[in-house]
Amino acid sequence: MEAANERRNLGVTAEQTALLRRIQELSFAKIEVELFLDTHPENDKALAYLATLRGELAEAMQQYRDRGFALTTDDVEGESWGWVQTPFPWQY
Repeated sequence: MEAANERRNLGVTAEQTALLRRIQELSFAKIEVELFLDTHPENDKALAYLATLRGELAEAMQQYRDRGFALTTDDVEGESWGWVQTPFPWQY
């Protein structure tokens, strides 16, 4: 409960937390499939799953950005440098 209160104090919304969690899950799964493919490069199921994960990850990242949240410093736009005004990843 303490972490949830801290996130609220930092201005982190439940939607932002959920989207970021989804991005983390998809990123983890994508890396795992890529590692599997290092030793099984012709596995059709893994290749298809990787393609699916890439699409879902790209979509989730775009949804995050479309809501005005920055994933990288390249996503920061505007008149001021707002990157440091948002919570750091370990604060989610």
